[in-house]
This record gives sequence, C-alpha cells and structure tokens, in this order.
Amino acid sequence: MSNEYRPLSEATKKKVLNGISRLDMNSDVAEQVISFLKQELDTKNYVFYLSNDSSKQGYFYINECLEFGKSIEKHVNSFKDLNWNTFCLQVHGITYSKKLSKVSVVELLSKFYIFIKDTTERKMVRENIEVCEHLLISAEQKVSLKKIRDNNEEAKGLYDNCIMTNFPIGSCVDHIYKIRESNLYLKTNSSVIKELLIEFLYTIVKPNKIYYRILLYFFEDSLENCYSIDSIYSFNFETYKKQYWYFKGIDEQYALSLNQRTSHILNEFYRFLDNKLLKDEGKHLFNSYKFHVKQLGNSHFVKFIEEGYDFYIRSAHETVPFSDKWVLCPKRSNSADMASLSSYGINFTNVNNTDDRILLKDYIWIMNSTNSNAFNACSTITNFLNELELFHLKLDDKIIYLDGSKRKKLPLEFILSYRAKLEEEYTERVVDNKLGWIKNYLKTYKHIYGIDEIMLLNFEGLGYKETGGNPITKEDFPFIHQEFKNQINDHKDGELFYIIFRLSCTTKLRLGEIINLERDCVISCNERYGEVKYVSKTSNETVKDIFLCEEISLINRANEITSSYVNLSKIDDSKYIFLVTFRKYIALRVGGQYTRYFGKLIKKLFSEGKISQKYKPYNGRHTFIDSAWQAVEDNKITTLEVSTITGNSAGVAVKHYRKYDTVRFIEATYMVHIGDVKINGEIVEDENEIDTLQQVEQGAGACNSGSCVKKDELEDSAFKCLTCGKFVTSVGRLYIFENRLEQYTLRKNEASNMEERNWYEKLSELYAAYIAEIYTKSGVDN
Repeated sequence: MSNEYRPLSEATKKKVLNGISRLDMNSDVAEQVISFLKQELDTKNYVFYLSNDSSKQGYFYINECLEFGKSIEKHVNSFKDLNWNTFCLQVHGITYSKKLSKVSVVELLSKFYIFIKDTTERKMVRENIEVCEHLLISAEQKVSLKKIRDNNEEAKGLYDNCIMTNFPIGSCVDHIYKIRESNLYLKTNSSVIKELLIEFLYTIVKPNKIYYRILLYFFEDSLENCYSIDSIYSFNFETYKKQYWYFKGIDEQYALSLNQRTSHILNEFYRFLDNKLLKDEGKHLFNSYKFHVKQLGNSHFVKFIEEGYDFYIRSAHETVPFSDKWVLCPKRSNSADMASLSSYGINFTNVNNTDDRILLKDYIWIMNSTNSNAFNACSTITNFLNELELFHLKLDDKIIYLDGSKRKKLPLEFILSYRAKLEEEYTERVVDNKLGWIKNYLKTYKHIYGIDEIMLLNFEGLGYKETGGNPITKEDFPFIHQEFKNQINDHKDGELFYIIFRLSCTTKLRLGEIINLERDCVISCNERYGEVKYVSKTSNETVKDIFLCEEISLINRANEITSSYVNLSKIDDSKYIFLVTFRKYIALRVGGQYTRYFGKLIKKLFSEGKISQKYKPYNGRHTFIDSAWQAVEDNKITTLEVSTITGNSAGVAVKHYRKYDTVRFIEATYMVHIGDVKINGEIVEDENEIDTLQQVEQGAGACNSGSCVKKDELEDSAFKCLTCGKFVTSVGRLYIFENRLEQYTLRKNEASNMEERNWYEKLSELYAAYIAEIYTKSGVDN
C-alpha cells in the first residue's frame, strides 16, 4: 500500500498540542512553541502512512512534533538560549527511532528559530539567530566509522559530534563555512589559513567527503604554530613534512581506508597552493630540487619522507653528506626527457660493512654519470660488497687484513664465484653492466681492496653489443594498428592514444617529444606539409621541423579532443595537447597511462597469437626509422633525405633502431657494390691491441707482421695493406673507413677516365667491405 499526503485532522492537531502543553517549559517559550506549531500544523499536508494494521495507521509527524517539543524543553530555558551552539546540541540530542524522521525534526527546529527571529522584539535574541540563520539546514551526515584504533571513545565522539556533522558541538559560527548544502568546520582563527582553505574548497567536486572534513578540522593543529602562517609563502617543504606526519597519525587513529586517507588530500591542498601562485603571480611556490609540485602524490616521495631520506644534488665540488639515506635529485626541473626528472633514493645502510659504506658514499657522490646510472651502480656494488662481507665471515680466519689498511683482500675464489652467479641469473647485457660498475668501483680503490690490473680482468664483460632496435614487423603492424582503431570507441582515451601511436610510427618524434607537444606547436600548414615546433629530448631546446599534412591533421585532432580538458588541468599542464582526465574532474598530462594502455593491448594480441612478439611503446619510433632506411636500400630516397627525415645518421640508425641486412644496407647507404669482396685482415675491439704496432694505410689500421711489405704511404699501396692477412684494425676506427669511403666515392665520380674510375671503385668496395664487417661485429658509435 502506498502512502498519501493529507491535511491533519483536528483531532490529530489537538493531540499534538496537548502533548506539547504537558512538557515542562518556560511559560513564554511554551507560548511561542504552541503558536509556532499551530501555524505549522495549519499550513501544509503531511504524510499519512498506510498500513493493513489499522492500529499502525497514522501520522509520524505527531512523533516528530513531540520530539521537537522535548528538544526545546531540554535545551531552551529562555529565548536567549536560541543560538548556534544550542541548535547543534539539539540536533545531536534527537533520539533515533523508526517512528520519526530526524530530518523533519531538524527542519522544525530550524523553522522555529526563524519564527522567533521574525517575531521577537529582543535585539540580542534576533541577532543570535540571524548570525547563524544560513547554517540552519535540515540535512545531516550519515557516514559513521566502523572501527577506531584502540576503540578510543574520545576520538569516536570527536568524529561523530564535531567532524562528520553539519552541526559541530562546541563550534562557533565563524568556524563554519557552508558550501553546497553542507556545513564544514574550519577550526582555525587564522584569516590567512581560512581564506586559503575556502578557496581550496571551490576546487573540489565533493568537499563533503570524510577526508576533506578531517583535513579542515585538524588543519590548524597540524601546523603546531598557526601564527607562523602569514601568507601563502609560509607553506614550504618543512610545513608539508610536519603536516604529513600529523595527518598520517590521524589516518591511523581513525583506521581510514587507503582511498580515504587525509595524508593524500594534503597533496591536493599543496598542489592547489602551487597552482594558485602560478596563476596569480606566474611562478611556482614549490620549485626547489627538494620539493616541487610534481613530487606530490608520488609514492616514492612519501617513502622518502617516512623513512628519513635527505635530498641532494650530487656535486664533486661539495663535501659528501653525512646522511646514509640520499635522494638524488635532478639538476633541472623540466626536460623533454621525462625520465631525467626522476629522483632516486639510495639507502647506504644496506651496506653491511661500515668501512665499505663510507667508500661507496664517496664513490657515488663524485661518480660522473646520471642519477639513474648512479642508483643502479650503487645497488649492484652494494650487493657485491655484502656478498664479499659474507664470504669473509665464512672463512676460518674470518678477516684477512692488508698491512696497515684494515681492509679485506679480494680473493680470486670469491670473484670467480660471484661472476658465475651473475652469469647464471642475468642476461649478457645485464651482466656486462653489473661487471662494469663493479670494475670501475674497484679500480678507484685498488690500493684498499688489494687488487691489481690482472685481477681486474676478471670483471671484463661478456662482450654484449647492441643489435639494433625492435621495429614492429610488417606482419604484426596491421593487427596492432587495427586494435588501436578498435579501441577508439571502447576506451575513453582510445582516439588520443591512437594518435600517439600513429605519430610514433610516422614521425621522427620520440614518445616524450610527442607527449610534450604544446597547443601552439603547429606553426604553419598547407595542402602538403607544414612546420611544427617541439622540445627536443637530446638538446632540451625548442626546434622546428617539417611534417606532412596528414601528421599535422592528427596533431590538430588531438588538440580538438582535449580542448575541453584545459579548464580541468593545472596551469603547467594546460599548455600541452595530450591530456587525460583523472577522476572525471582533473586533467593531467599523459604519462604512464599510454605505456600501460600500450602494454595491455600488446599483451592481448600476443596471447591471442596475432603478433609474433611483444613490443614497447618506443618501438614505434624504431619502426619509423627502419621503414625510412628500407626506402634508402630500395633506392627510393637518398641518404641525405633519410637523415633529414629521421634525424639520425646511418651509424645511429644501425646501432639503436634498425634490423637490417648489413651488406644491403651499406650498399644503399654509400652507393657502392660490395658483391663477393672478402677481407683477409683482422678486426679487434680493444684499441690498445694495435696502438703499439706499426700504423699503416694513413691510420686506418696497423701491420701485425715483423717485416711489413708496405714501402711508402702512396695510395697504390692501399690494396696491398687492406688485402693482407697481417692487416689489423679496431672497431674504434670505423669513422676513418667511413670518411675514406666518402672521399673515394667522390673521387670516383670526379674521375677523368675509366681506368681511374675503376681504381677508386675497387678501393671503395674494399673499404665498404670492412665497414660492413665492423657493423656486423660490434655495431657503431654514435
């Protein structure tokens, strides 16, 4: 049976008024309550709850009126008691029951206060109500905590009565701010803090959430000394750390779940502060290497704070920090190379031996390398030193000292067993990296670890060489391309990610350069091509390049897709094209989202057997460069054109991006025919092996014979040396062969007769054969 709205019967009205008249109230107050209720009962219809049981039929409003009357009886002895604090006590004093609506009782109380304000002649009573009239809403919060640490009743009472309520007991009107039909308790006397918190609230979609209420209530307490906050500039790394620890304790006390933690919301507030200053004054508030806005919310950054790390920029000109926990910070805060913005935490307490720890700290501090390499090297060396320590502890005589050094020797037995362990666990490339880091460390401290050059040879690598990139094969590409297209309608960012994929496969741009394209990047465009500016990863400077109109159309389409995100993004991010939404009301620059999306797509296709191997997002660039150089090999474009298109020399393309037929590639690149030309000489990797030998062929190589047949430096002798079995050169002299080949090719084209042309052509073929062999053996240098 459905309920109905009906006017109250006279009998019901009388029942209500009789119930009120029996309450023990001040006579003046009782008179006004009766007058108010008569007006209220006569002016509206009320829900009549129908029931098959006639004894249960009736008006719940009778119960609500009586509860209202009991609240007045308990809390209002005279009209001067009608104020904000009394109203809050009355709301919390309402007895919960299935036979009444708390909202209706609160609504009656609110109306009664306003009724008295409008009818009283007492100025103080009227002013007491006027000052809080806008806060007298009927809605109340319903969120309760299931668990509080140690069942702390005081904390639970604070939560129920002061935080998660629209009517905080003991609050004053000046501390309450009404927003979107909710009363929020800003428990602060600082006008600066209050103004900033209120402005912050208007950047939030749902400020009524539990974690925002907790932040507002405890904000001043979290600062310990609110009087130190006299402007937005008072907020810094120290205030952040102080507040973080405070709110972490609050989160634990109230046993808040991961997605409710106030310590996370603190990051939002600090991002708001930074964005506000950027908007108002055009500069960041937090822009030091220790503390900048991009760190906020980063899980590693939080770990660094919680575990007591100190933040540094490495410099050989400064003393090594005393701290054993370092965060290696980037020297610059913006770059097209997104990885260079990362900070790396190093915990030297992981080195078990304190003497080793001091040496490693000194080594890492002055290490001439990137922070990423320093981090990886430190991790590898730490493991090596701890294994060495463990090895010595297992010896019968425990520790072996050098004379006066108090340092342990480095036994050959340990070196060989450690190397074998590495080779068993890791790939050749990883093994070479780890051995190289350890070797360089030990070379620095040879005198301490008692190791000589011969022993260091045991740390030589396995000889892993770059074999080129991993371009997407022509068989796999159609499936990947089609899957990206299929996701355009199925994923909220599908079309945007499709455009990133297309640009990575059809332009010279690296992934970071694509993501960093700004909204005004297209300078000009006609029917065929246009000019685009972007920040280069290698130079970190703005450069301009020519793009086809199809590629510029993709960029413009991405600009159109994300145009509505600009107002949702931070000022720093709003200038970029590639934005994605987060929580539907925040826009962020694309970062790891594309990488994860690409990875899931590739994993799906690979598991379905549609592609032959797995790929990474940057393989799109490999595909573009490989395709361009295939066009050279097929004589469709020249090497000059391909270098302009790809932004890479032949050597760089071979080493990092290409999978190629070496001979075919060399022939196309240098416009020479190698055919069945064979070389008899030797190519070594270590330049030191031939430095002491007699140098021949104008520095191209050396003679490994005791009695060289070469009599002079005339070009006619070139064939004798290059075809000799005693001729030896190194991979490091590749550039000599390349330069010489270019010279001979030019002379061949300028030859005045057929005999001269044939001579240079044969010499070019011989040099080209050596270049091909060097490429095959080891790749080339940048």
